[in-house]
Amino acid sequence: MPPISILVEGNLDETVAREIIDTAGGTVGTVYGRRGVDYIEKKISGFNQLAQGVPILTLVDLMDLDSDCPAEIVRDWLPHRHNQMLFRLVVREIESWILADRASISRFFGLRKALIPHHPEQLEDPKATLVELADSSQRQGLRNAIVPDDPTMNDEGPAYTTRVQRFVRHQWSVRDAAKNAPSLHRCVRAVRRVVDSSEL
Repeated sequence: MPPISILVEGNLDETVAREIIDTAGGTVGTVYGRRGVDYIEKKISGFNQLAQGVPILTLVDLMDLDSDCPAEIVRDWLPHRHNQMLFRLVVREIESWILADRASISRFFGLRKALIPHHPEQLEDPKATLVELADSSQRQGLRNAIVPDDPTMNDEGPAYTTRVQRFVRHQWSVRDAAKNAPSLHRCVRAVRRVVDSSEL
């Protein structure tokens, strides 16, 4: 089975993509991007050509784009999308998928599960919600890492990415999160189809 390459906006997205591929039974190949959404939009046609030889999981946050219509974005960006270009729009951003594993988030912050949003894809600003949950936690180390000292200057704490990455690698369940995030469920299904087809 060929490895599945990754094209993402940033480091946290890469960590989530790795967990998705692992859960689907695949292996990770080369990682591209990590330079924001503009880089992906500019280079997507070239990566679509590359996908003829190797499957590529591409994750883009829907809230970073001008349109709220995924089908329209796919048509505009990839009018001739190769079937191995796994172009998935994250509704609304990667933190939505992370928050969707409500039980693990509850344990992570030491908060009652009832406080964790039931429908994270409907949140206006999922990242801000995650930071707010951290601010409610009694765990000072988490608060110091994730919550900014001055919210007017930054939207995240000094170790936000590394701390949330560690959570994703060691506590987050793709399967549980997919139950509360339809776009994640569709993403996992698409990756699994590629993995299954390569094993035939």
